[in-house]
Parts: sequence; C-alpha cells; structure tokens
Amino acid sequence: MRIKDYIKSRIILVVGWFFVYFFTFLIICLSINVMGIKEDLLYAFLFMLLITCMTFYLDYRREKKKVLLLHIYERKPQLLLEEPVRELDSEYMALLQDIYRHYYEKELELQHKQKDYQDFITSWIHDMKIPISVLKMGLEQDTPLRMEEKESFLEELEKMEEYLTKILYFIKIDDFHNDYIPVMVPLHRMVKKELKNFSKVFGYKKIKLHLEPLKEEVLTDEKWTSFIIHQILSNAVKYTNVEGEITISSSQNEKGIYLSFTNTGEGIKKADLTRVFNRGFTGYTGHQENQSTGYGLYLSKNLADKLNHQIFVSSHYGTDTTFTIFFPKVNDYHIH
Repeated sequence: MRIKDYIKSRIILVVGWFFVYFFTFLIICLSINVMGIKEDLLYAFLFMLLITCMTFYLDYRREKKKVLLLHIYERKPQLLLEEPVRELDSEYMALLQDIYRHYYEKELELQHKQKDYQDFITSWIHDMKIPISVLKMGLEQDTPLRMEEKESFLEELEKMEEYLTKILYFIKIDDFHNDYIPVMVPLHRMVKKELKNFSKVFGYKKIKLHLEPLKEEVLTDEKWTSFIIHQILSNAVKYTNVEGEITISSSQNEKGIYLSFTNTGEGIKKADLTRVFNRGFTGYTGHQENQSTGYGLYLSKNLADKLNHQIFVSSHYGTDTTFTIFFPKVNDYHIH
C-alpha cells in the first residue's frame, strides 16, 4: 500500500487534523506576539503534532499489513478459516469469512454440477452405443430385413429418441425458470399422451393396463411434468413382469392431488427405497436387468422439487411398486 493510497483512504481525517493544527498554530503565534505568552506553548504544539504524525504512521503500517494479508487471502482464501489475525478487525474478519464460506459453497456446488454433467454424459454415451451397435449390425446384413428385425430396429430408434430427450432435459434443467409456464392441466391429458409412447411395450410384454378416471386438474408446467410422468412410466414398464399389470389412479385431500403409478413385478428392496432417486442409483433389480442407468428418476426428483411437487415411492418386495406424484393445492403453490 502506497502512502498516496493511504492518504486517499484517510482523506477526511488528514484534512480535518490539518485544519485543526493550522488554526491552532495561528492562534499560538498570535498569542506569543500580541499577548506575550511564553513560547512553551509552541513546543507543546510541536510535541502534539509529532504524536499525531506518529499515530498516522503506525496506522499506515497497520493498514499496509492488512492489505498484504488480503492479497495473501486472495491467493489462498482457505487460510481465512484456519485462524483469526489480530491485524484485521474481528467484524471485518467475520465478514471475510462469511464471504469465503459463500464462495466455497458456490464452488462446491459448481464442482458437483460439473461432476453430474460428466457422469451423465458418460452414462448417456454408453446408452447410445448399444442401439447404434444393433442398428449398425442390422444394416451390415446382406439379406433383407425380416419384419421382427424391423420392429427391433424401431425399438432401438425409440430408445435413442428417449435418450436424446433425457439429455435435452438434463441440459435445460439449470435454465428451468426461463422455460416454465404454470397452467391448469388435466391429469388424463398428460397421462394418456405419455402412455401412447409405450403402446408397443405394453403389447409385446402383454401388460394389462388399469387406467382409472383421472378427473382432476393440477397447476403445473405441462412439458416438465410430462417428462416426469414419462420417466415413471418408463421405469414401470421396464420392471413389470410379462403379463403383469400397471394401475394408474388419482386421489385428493385437503392438501392436494395425488397421481399414482403401480406396477407388478419384483419390486424394490426396503434398503433401496431411500436411494431410488439418488444420482446413478440402479439398485439390485437394475443391476440384474442391466438396462438401468439411474438418471431418469434422479432428473424427475430434481424437476419435481423445482415445480414444488413431490415424488414418493413405496414397494412390497416381490409383489409391486408404486410411484406417486403429489401436486399441492393452488394456494400452497410456489416454484423453487
């Protein structure tokens, strides 16, 4: 810290003391000449001036050391949390520590997001390689494709479309608030629209669908909520056994509206229930099927939180699994 910078930072004090000593000096000089007061007053004045200059000098050194410490903290901010420094005022030090904690939390959040992106992209590439390989093998055949092969290729193309949709929503989730339109939407419209995407799977797995009347309307963003419904249905048809059943129902109470999806099948172990929505979690069933990456439900939970909805899961292992989306009543609705 240069003296010039220090004077600028203390300009009011410097100017104030300058005028105090200037007028005091004039009064002392007039007193000596006019009234004949002894010159001892002048020496006392000079001594006080010396003390003031020394005070400013010591304050300058303290400020210079403070600036030096701030430069050190700028390069190594983690030192702020290790031990307090006497050269910095306690309130000033506390403010710096709060700023650094906020910065550190944001840095960890950014690192977490970058890790999410890296893991998701790696998983997505792995998912895309499988249908691409199947299609490539089919196109390399010299013989004409049979009808069942064409249907198999169409299924692989549908998988690729679903993976592309998933990564699109994953990218857009950070920009959620700029692409959010809450309106009253009939539940049956969203559910029936997404069910059409799984009509072929219902057919070849011979899954029986029980679709109860969905008469309620909910306040939500139709596009984002349809994505959540799609992921829950995808999970349901994936783990429903052949000739199994899927039941879709709704109910409501004073708190809000519940949309439930129940599928028969192996179910989820009790130990896995609390981790179903974790990033990359597939569970015992997912590992057995070797077709789960654990990101669909993770994205769904994140979106539901942003929409102020909730997702619950319950399961009777070996029998069935139920996923429920809760839509709070309109008066309690707010987005995150």
